Amino acid sequence: MKLSYKWLKEYLDVKATPEEVAHALTMSGSEVEVMPEVGSDRVMDLEITSNRPDCLSIIGLAREVSTVFDRIFACRSWRSRRINMKKGRRSNAR
Repeated sequence: MKLSYKWLKEYLDVKATPEEVAHALTMSGSEVEVMPEVGSDRVMDLEITSNRPDCLSIIGLAREVSTVFDRIFACRSWRSRRINMKKGRRSNAR
């Protein structure tokens, strides 16, 4: 799985360098195989093991990094929608 360092920083305020984040993820069980520079970003290529399905998304990896570095995880908010099965209409969840 690929993880952009800039994208990761949208979810948490981590002061660590991309190399420190890569090392921390490797030590927590998600091995970073390579980390090329793409433009002005660093993209980590991770090997996610089968016992860590929670790390198969940007949100899961951001949670993992926030735990390792003791930072607050700030997930973007989104609006879910409910479907009224009786009428077949959608309504905004409250």
